[in-house]
Amino acid sequence: KFSCREVSTTSFGLGVKPDSVRAKEVIKLLDETTRELSQKYRKADSEEALRAIRDLIKARKVYLVEAIYRDPSRALFSVLLDDERLEFLKVAENCIEQESTHEGTLDVTHLDFEDGTSQEKFVLIKDDGSAVTIHPAQGLRALIESGTRVKVKGIRIDNELLFHGGRSLSDPQDFGGGIEILLQPGNPPVSGDQRTVVIMANYMNIAQPSLSKEAVSDIVFGEANSYFREVSYGKVSLSGSVVGWHTLPIRQSCDFESAWIHAVRQADSSVDFSQYSRVIVVVPLAGYGCEGWGGIAKGTAPRSTDDGIARFSIAIIKTGSVNLLTVGHELGHNFGNHHAAFYFCGSIPVAESGCKY
Repeated sequence: KFSCREVSTTSFGLGVKPDSVRAKEVIKLLDETTRELSQKYRKADSEEALRAIRDLIKARKVYLVEAIYRDPSRALFSVLLDDERLEFLKVAENCIEQESTHEGTLDVTHLDFEDGTSQEKFVLIKDDGSAVTIHPAQGLRALIESGTRVKVKGIRIDNELLFHGGRSLSDPQDFGGGIEILLQPGNPPVSGDQRTVVIMANYMNIAQPSLSKEAVSDIVFGEANSYFREVSYGKVSLSGSVVGWHTLPIRQSCDFESAWIHAVRQADSSVDFSQYSRVIVVVPLAGYGCEGWGGIAKGTAPRSTDDGIARFSIAIIKTGSVNLLTVGHELGHNFGNHHAAFYFCGSIPVAESGCKY
């Protein structure tokens, strides 16, 4: 029995722009490899044949994980049947997808590119602190924000869970699993003054950008504040402060998760995060994979700080994208808004249930 390594998602995961040509190519490779594997497995009668099967299983896993990221709807129809999975599990460990059910709280990340395209990432954080990235095929039954507690059943490979996003777990048609919303976060409607702190952060290995605190303050507390006051008829405003520059104890990269976590830590001694509901981190993200990024947004969630557990949203803005369009857009996600999309309710314009986004 042999085992497979975890597949690196660096070249096709969150932050890598969608590529429809590569998506079709990898689905084709996955299907071809799966067919060849099934044929050779039935005829395996030598050590050489078993080595070929091993190589096919390892290659298929890489194609499957990439397909899950690039086209989850097509990938769902390329998974192995139950009897096939059971057969291959006899000879391979951590190589074959398996049915799996998980319950936990969602952390939703929106990543927006400068050309107007975008991506979303849904991470289910379980009660024991472990996490699995979930990939809805066929869209989602409803818009879901950070903090939503869900139960998801699907097909798991590594820490990736592929499932039918248009079905509930009570649906008798069980292929591909589904999702059940157990508890909404209950975030109140966005209204009133949104206390906001902007952290200007830089990496330990590069010179400080020329962007000034005054320029950032003018965008956030001048232009963005005016915009939200206008479109909300005076019901939403922004106030707060800009702090930094803070030097992060890491080298420059595209790792926005590490960037905002270190930025909050660096600013913690001078900022009482319990007094803010919005945190914006301005940082010069750069490196392979984040070309064309504008901003990233994460919803309101409890986060550990020196002042105890504080609830705030996070927006990460590249230093070259500090403008009203990007700041306003990411704050919109922080407020709980998704992108405008087509709302399909079948033969009628709008229905109370059964619609898809």
